[in-house]
Amino acid sequence: MGIAVALTLTCGGESTAQDRSALEAEMDAEFDARPLSAAEKRVLQLGLTLDGTYVGLLDGRWGTGSQAGMEALAVRTDSRARADGLVRNYHVASLASRAIDFIVQYDLSYRGGPPWVHRFLAPPGSFLPDPETPSIDDLTLEGRGIGITVFTSDVEFVAAVHTRFAEGLIPSQEPYEVRTRSRLVTSRGAGASRFYVRSDLAPDGYSWFTTIIREHPGADPRLLNVVAASLTLDGTAEIYAPNGRLVQLVAAGVELTRTPPRVTPVDPEPAPPPVAAPLEPEISEPTDGVGTAFFVNNTDLVTARHVVDSCARLTFADGTELQLVAQHPTLDLALLSSPRRSRDWIPVHLTGNAKLGQRIIVLGYPLFGTLGTALNSTGGNVSALSGIGDDPSEITFTAPIQPGNSGGPLLGLDGSVIGVVIATIDKLEVAKVTGTLPENINYAVTGDGLLEFLDEQGVSLPRQSAEPVDFDGGIPEGIQRAVVPVICHGR
Repeated sequence: MGIAVALTLTCGGESTAQDRSALEAEMDAEFDARPLSAAEKRVLQLGLTLDGTYVGLLDGRWGTGSQAGMEALAVRTDSRARADGLVRNYHVASLASRAIDFIVQYDLSYRGGPPWVHRFLAPPGSFLPDPETPSIDDLTLEGRGIGITVFTSDVEFVAAVHTRFAEGLIPSQEPYEVRTRSRLVTSRGAGASRFYVRSDLAPDGYSWFTTIIREHPGADPRLLNVVAASLTLDGTAEIYAPNGRLVQLVAAGVELTRTPPRVTPVDPEPAPPPVAAPLEPEISEPTDGVGTAFFVNNTDLVTARHVVDSCARLTFADGTELQLVAQHPTLDLALLSSPRRSRDWIPVHLTGNAKLGQRIIVLGYPLFGTLGTALNSTGGNVSALSGIGDDPSEITFTAPIQPGNSGGPLLGLDGSVIGVVIATIDKLEVAKVTGTLPENINYAVTGDGLLEFLDEQGVSLPRQSAEPVDFDGGIPEGIQRAVVPVICHGR
């Protein structure tokens, strides 16, 4: 049986004025946590932990601490909430969306349980014997900038572990400590080498279950906070509930931001499809969108077609106007011309077929103007040599991307352009169909498609430098300068 698949090129779905009015009323209503499941409440508690307005466990209980954190977030970000103190559904939908993005970014899921009993959110990976303590029956997971060690022992060993972590600190760095008859906690939440150690007394009244979380240099500090907060003795703990009240609120919020879609059917037979959502920007500035482009010579730039489509005017961030030269008739590609010559560009002569599994780097300006204006870099790998519906003009990759990344270069580790970023899977649509969140499924036009487009437009491609690119020491400054934000005005 065939499967109908649609590729959304804007943010897609039409709604009547009556439907929109109902959605607006729903989102404007005061938030009530009671209909949410424990898994859904954990999503919100995770979001509040990321925001810094909640310091507590992801226990799925919506108590005074959770509500106070939600109110603090609403008051800080919304003038209406500052005036009346109310938390509305649109506050919750926005928070949940950010929390889900974080879960997907780090591929978090609940791990653990028997025989260690502790259950916690963790990135993917295998728990292996700890090389530092080969004589101890413990296992360690190393991944995404943190190490998680789990073991069971007697009280004497547990006490020694907590003492070692507490005494290993310099005097000016007092640890946070909890000492009860059934639980021990030692942690340092600031500075270098952060850690969190928790031990709980087992039901047999003799053994202790211990989890140690260490943060490695350069790691996202939010990750340790979330993993530590998720530690629980509840062996059934989960973080996501498909088709629940929270998903409905997030979907309603997304629907209110949508514009009529253009879709490309792959198979005419009807079936619930996954949808690739374009990376349209969500910025606070008075523009109609921001995307990413990169110079391929000193005056010509490439970006995604949907970034520039229907724009009355295109500019750099400093207001310098750009000319739209061409758009590909079928691929999501566009060619721009700059009146200002660039001394840097990314060569495309090495562009060729991507290799399955090869490591890649994505450069772009996600959420430009909302989270900042600096160039962002993320890494991943090529996960499929085709796009949605087995489209051969695209490749699928895993590097995390956000609205604003559209049009950015997908680079191989040799510095070659192997694709142009265009879309990400619509997590909510997939969740509705499958009951699970997709894990970093993103799409790019192939490097071959880009090269063919440039050839058709007669674009002059400069000779490639004989000097090899080395990403081990970071992204070369020349490549950084060649990637720029593009502002759409008057769409």
